[in-house]
Amino acid sequence: MKREQSIAQVRWDLAVRYRLIETVALWEGRLTKVYLVQSFGISRQQASKDINTYITEHAPKNFTCDRQIKGYVAGKQFKPLFIDDSSSA
Repeated sequence: MKREQSIAQVRWDLAVRYRLIETVALWEGRLTKVYLVQSFGISRQQASKDINTYITEHAPKNFTCDRQIKGYVAGKQFKPLFIDDSSSA
């Protein structure tokens, strides 16, 4: 059973990583663990855990798995939760 967690309850370090996940998805249209590993100096296992937690607990419709790139592709229903997606920001 997955643990539901509101956005306000997310630890700040995870929230920062989730913001990067959404920013990369908006700019690149795809996401791999490498972005998190290089940006935050975390292990590949931790990056994988963060991405999977983001998907399962917060935004299950934002990404689909793409085995060719060994990562995720932003879905058609992608909607950021941790960043402002307006172009006026």
